[in-house]
Amino acid sequence: MTRYFIVATVLCILLSACLDPLDFSDYHNPQRVDDALTKLNNDYPTLTKIVTIGTSVEGRPIKALKISSNPNVNDPAKGDVVFVGCHHAREWMSVEVPLYNAVHLLSDYNSNADVKADIDHTQIWIIPVLNVDGFEYTQTTANRYWRKNRKDNGDGSFGVDLNRNYSFQWALPGINGSPVTSDDTYYGPSPFSEPETVAIRNFMLGLTNLKAFFTYHSFGEWHMKPWSYTYSNAPGYPTLHSIATRDISRIAAVHGVTYQEVFTLYNSSGEATDYWWNQKRIAAHTTELRPVYDGGSLSGFLVFHLQKRKSFLRVKRIMPRRRPLFMMRHFREYGSGTIQPTRVENLHQAIPGRVPISGQFPRY
Repeated sequence: MTRYFIVATVLCILLSACLDPLDFSDYHNPQRVDDALTKLNNDYPTLTKIVTIGTSVEGRPIKALKISSNPNVNDPAKGDVVFVGCHHAREWMSVEVPLYNAVHLLSDYNSNADVKADIDHTQIWIIPVLNVDGFEYTQTTANRYWRKNRKDNGDGSFGVDLNRNYSFQWALPGINGSPVTSDDTYYGPSPFSEPETVAIRNFMLGLTNLKAFFTYHSFGEWHMKPWSYTYSNAPGYPTLHSIATRDISRIAAVHGVTYQEVFTLYNSSGEATDYWWNQKRIAAHTTELRPVYDGGSLSGFLVFHLQKRKSFLRVKRIMPRRRPLFMMRHFREYGSGTIQPTRVENLHQAIPGRVPISGQFPRY
């Protein structure tokens, strides 16, 4: 089995090296992600700008692609919308989707009036890889299923789960998140202990008109919204639910696949969307991408490599192409100020019948 994963990883790297950076017939490796951002910036210089929002534990840059009609100007009249991939290193599909969204927004700008309006009235930020060190590690070693970043914990173990390292409800006892440094869900020595989570926090807090945060994970075909740490409804639930159901219906209309709306797969602490909903009351959602959850195996992380080469072309069916367009329109509606930011630190009231899906291993 180990030999299979080594061979699969090597083949993936060799194939990726030969592909155009905007070719989605196979996964992008770290270099091709950088090349894709550079190519988009070169091809659309009046609509894009590359920004480094921070550096990783190992010193790698964390890059964002800004898409807007005047990318070199910060326009406070335009809402900022942030798409983030790869909190977790092994979730390669979560890198492909934000990249794919960027390609189609830019390529459709001059031919689709709705897309043009979205880009003209919104500042869109695409961050394909937050966990740049972990992503590199899964691509260059036999450890394809590595989840965390690559922090040296000083005791022989490595890594912090970036999606357990946000400060809201950090390290709550009795829910998903671990104080054990070697565990996959180790939440770190303190909130925002990691340069990657500090980078995304500081970047987003510095945006002048932040409206929405979307983070991609894999896998399961689920659409999730706050809260993650409890089964109680979050304040503003009707708005969150409306965004989720409309998004799900748009994806289904294009791809014939209906994602399941869930509140959380399992309770988890220090999670990104909980932090941003609590902090800023922006639309904050997590999408668990294809394939559908299969009962507990890790094979969903290898969605391409368990199929024949021709199946790689299914990537365009996996990507929810219409997602950006719908979301931008809804964000403009949402940004009317009808929900005011308020802090809600403890909502532990259980809702009957709202239980986690059994047999889960850590994903989002």
